[in-house]
Amino acid sequence: MKNWKGIWIIVVALLHTLFGISSFTKELHEIGQQGFINGINNIEQSLAAWFLLFGCLLFVIGLLVLSIEKHGQAAPKATAIVLLVINCLGVTLMPASGFWLLFPPLVAMLLFKK
Repeated sequence: MKNWKGIWIIVVALLHTLFGISSFTKELHEIGQQGFINGINNIEQSLAAWFLLFGCLLFVIGLLVLSIEKHGQAAPKATAIVLLVINCLGVTLMPASGFWLLFPPLVAMLLFKK
């Protein structure tokens, strides 16, 4: 499969978001009850929001990589390097996390032209 890196990142983003929704159901419900504008009132709600926002950003990154791949191009090396550095930081700070799932596409983005 030629265009797998963007799809991989999108799948990880979707899994991340679904895991966040199932893990932070109570907190997300509280945010909805309080109203979304200035609706974050404690650290657990902040974690829920950041977890879901990161999933959304990861999804957008996956869409961009997929679009680049579909046009027969490789993602810019600088993008892959920055994402890899962020991913390494994530694994260092939270070894028991899903950050490990992003190594295959990021390494492939660095090693292979397409």
